[in-house]
Amino acid sequence: MTRRRRLEDGMDHVDLKVITDIANTGWSDMCIFPTENDPPGSLPFNYTVGLTEFNHPDLIIVGLANTQAHGVMHAAIDHGSKEKGRRYGPDTFAD
Repeated sequence: MTRRRRLEDGMDHVDLKVITDIANTGWSDMCIFPTENDPPGSLPFNYTVGLTEFNHPDLIIVGLANTQAHGVMHAAIDHGSKEKGRRYGPDTFAD
């Protein structure tokens, strides 16, 4: 399938990254940056896609740089992995 065909199907490089990430690791994360149209002081945020397949809620992190947020997500997912027997839920806090 060519890139042109994928775009015609409504998929772009971001869609393909998410699909590939989930196929490889079971989850993906996205970073949304403020634009010039957003109110002054708007913060970037990252969120996960796919953790519900592991019976975990997806995560959202607001106000950190993309690389920092991604690192925090990796640490939280590793800390709460099935192999370690932990599960995060609403209002769950971890060190």
